[in-house]
Amino acid sequence: MSRSSCPLCESSDLYTFFEKPRVPLDVGMVWGSAEEALAAPFGAIRLARCVHCRFIFNRDFEPGRVAYEPGFEASLHHSASHCSYLRKTARDLAARYQLAGKTVAEVGCGSGFFLRMLSEEGNCRGIGFDPSMSNEQARRSNDKVSMVPAFFNTESASDFNLDFICCRSVLEHIHEPIPFLRQIGQAVNGKHLPVYFDLADGDYVFKSSFWWNVFYEQCCYYSPLTLKFAFEKAGFRVTNVGRCFNDNYLSVEATTNRNVEPENPAMQGADDPLQAFSEGYRRTVLHWEQRLDDWRRQNKKAVVWGSGGRGVSFLNELPIDDVIPYVVDVNPERQGSYISGKAVQIVPPEFLVQVRPDLI
Repeated sequence: MSRSSCPLCESSDLYTFFEKPRVPLDVGMVWGSAEEALAAPFGAIRLARCVHCRFIFNRDFEPGRVAYEPGFEASLHHSASHCSYLRKTARDLAARYQLAGKTVAEVGCGSGFFLRMLSEEGNCRGIGFDPSMSNEQARRSNDKVSMVPAFFNTESASDFNLDFICCRSVLEHIHEPIPFLRQIGQAVNGKHLPVYFDLADGDYVFKSSFWWNVFYEQCCYYSPLTLKFAFEKAGFRVTNVGRCFNDNYLSVEATTNRNVEPENPAMQGADDPLQAFSEGYRRTVLHWEQRLDDWRRQNKKAVVWGSGGRGVSFLNELPIDDVIPYVVDVNPERQGSYISGKAVQIVPPEFLVQVRPDLI
């Protein structure tokens, strides 16, 4: 059922600007066979912007259809550049918030890679929450880091006397961000403690016309202004909003103070890249269809590098089945499996020595 009001300000004055009627539900999921991959569930994307607060979201998102459970694998720390970014972030947070001897929680911790890094850099105790955690990952708890295979909520967090909360690459997947943020604020038992979030930068997606950066799980798209608005509406006092990781991500730092009056982003002015985004999408798809036709006539084989959300979105948009049989990924947890929606196998980089593609 299509959503009729904005998740942030509840206005019904919406402008729909981009539609994709059939996309994979779970780009983070991998499948054991080509048959399972082709039978993966699909959903629809209909992006709208709220005229009142300028927030962008998928009106056709159905939260009950996305399963964040074991098998969902979207970690990026196998990338050396991303790992370097995580290390710097952990070091900066540990120093800025003097985390030594304190207890920190990560909401949506995945395998716990960043949490362990933060615990190491800050000499602090870590508590990680994530329902997609496997039993093996949950068993990696120790004296320094505890892993909880469940969603973060007030009840699950009440047993821990938290001093700091971080949440990375999660908020853009939450279809009701205000209740989610308020729940985090309520879980700290009245303490005024700092929180750190980072997430995909919606401005980067739409101003750059990267349509392959739009996929089903990521149901919300924030700008710096709408991110600040969301936190203030949820009762936080925002201390900083900035860009990070080569300006692909946004970061926000805030405290759980109450009674903050939010400032409407629409009142502060912004440009409008949305029409150009939709037009660019159509031009780019046509361009790639023509390239694929050329390679098909020339009997050339290609591979795509990267089986994450962008790669899955790109591959599912195009008729690639007889031209692109493989997608390369350095993440060993995804290798050997198939991406959602296509009979395309995920292979390690060294596999290219065997298949010797004409193009990457």
